[in-house]
Amino acid sequence: MRGRLLALVLVAGTPVIGIAGANALLAYDRDLSSSLRMVELLREAAAGRHATALAGLRGMVLGIAGADALGDVRCDGELRRLQANFPDRYTNIWALNATGRITCSALPVAGAGTYAELDYVTAARRAQSFALGAFKIGEVSGQPVIVGAAPIIEDGEIKGIIAAGLRLDAFLRRTPEGTQPHDIWLLDGQGGLLAVTQAPPDNLPAPAALERLIAAGTAAADLPSRNGVPHAFATLALDPDLRLLVGMSNAPIAEGAWIALMQRLGELAVFLAVCLAAIILGSELAISRPLRALSQRVRSWRPGEPFRPARGWSAPLEVEAVGAAFGQVVESLTKRSNELQAALAQNDLVIAEMHHRVKNNIQVIASLLTLQAARAPDVASEAALAMARDRVRALATLHRHLYARPQIEAVGISAFLAELGPQLFAAAGELRPGRIHLELDVQDMEVLADQAVSLALLVTECLMNALRHAFPHGRGGVVRVSVHLVEGIVTLAVTDDGVGREGDPTSGIGLTLIEGFAAALGGRPEWGGPPGTSLTVRFPLREATARPLER
Repeated sequence: MRGRLLALVLVAGTPVIGIAGANALLAYDRDLSSSLRMVELLREAAAGRHATALAGLRGMVLGIAGADALGDVRCDGELRRLQANFPDRYTNIWALNATGRITCSALPVAGAGTYAELDYVTAARRAQSFALGAFKIGEVSGQPVIVGAAPIIEDGEIKGIIAAGLRLDAFLRRTPEGTQPHDIWLLDGQGGLLAVTQAPPDNLPAPAALERLIAAGTAAADLPSRNGVPHAFATLALDPDLRLLVGMSNAPIAEGAWIALMQRLGELAVFLAVCLAAIILGSELAISRPLRALSQRVRSWRPGEPFRPARGWSAPLEVEAVGAAFGQVVESLTKRSNELQAALAQNDLVIAEMHHRVKNNIQVIASLLTLQAARAPDVASEAALAMARDRVRALATLHRHLYARPQIEAVGISAFLAELGPQLFAAAGELRPGRIHLELDVQDMEVLADQAVSLALLVTECLMNALRHAFPHGRGGVVRVSVHLVEGIVTLAVTDDGVGREGDPTSGIGLTLIEGFAAALGGRPEWGGPPGTSLTVRFPLREATARPLER
């Protein structure tokens, strides 16, 4: 009897053994593939840091290329002051004329040779926009740099080149040999390699494999390094002329996966041995008694009463499964309530994602307006496009503050204006520190999204009007923004100590927009001055009803 029972159990248990073994092998393969997921995460983290340095270089060079003061005799001094603000980031900032000769530079330049044939010059001319050169030793600074350049375009023609040397030290993150968990390299457009971490050359893939990996774009792959050690590599283009390569050894992962596989197989063997012993020694107790107990509980159960499954070491899994099925009916209502709560939380996440995507789309529009302004046929068109860009950027900043907060229907106005003000000053080209000061006196409060949009655009118009009109001919001064809440009424005041406004202070399209934004808030503009110009808007604050998202 026991022999027949054992044979029956073995025949019936063969699929179970196969499934458990297959699961162990699948877990082994999953553990091996985890190196690809890990190297992709490392790639994204490294890309965020390195892209920030490139974004700063790109923004500065494009901003200077769009300025109108490079032909001034004070050009050298202006670039020198700008470079002095970032001595640990940029080695030099210089301008070339249409023939490739230096016209002004932050560092002294010896000789009058032409740079027209250098890689970054030809790349910027070819791209008609920002471009990067190869890793090199700077011609003037004598330090390792990567040069970013952008053309100065007037009436559709390239009148010169603005270039800046970004120190390669801005990318380097040195750690003692053998202590870094992964390796990072930068590849320029000429095939040059820069090890960001303390990575030996043997940790790179073979040249042919590296070319295939780069051609695949953002793919990740398991490849052997040049010293034969298995690695996981992933690449990402930071710029058309600069690519990031991240690699990590997956030998420890493979070893850990093998150990885990052996542990799972060992556990399976022990489990099968225990099961066989239990069947041989207690077949009667493990089959007949649990079935009789289950039959009795089913017959005695009445609707409306909880069904309690039997608790005992001798009950087979099938009997426990039947009892658990009855218990799941009672638990379904509780689970349904939890699902509804989870749906509410998911809805809040969807709204936050919507604000995030709206912010990204608005930033794309702002970039397009910047490019269009650089190609404007006249100064008036360029100024109009720049104003439109600043309004759009203000909305992008607002949406970023919306999705970054747990209460996604409202925004903290203090932190928002603290970021918006310097952003507008930078967009206006206030590169000389100390000429115009921005003072913020903002009470921290929650403002609903619809009111925050009108408030952002109103402050944008006021600050840009002050920067354009209040301080002509290099005059200095102070622009002050204050926001206070008293008994449900918000008082917004924007004042400056500039030259004041001439003529009717309520005329002009910008002031028409100000009146519209003030009306949308529920108030009206009140003008003051001289001295200077002041604008005050009082409006009722609508109560925020959004609840914080529970995580």
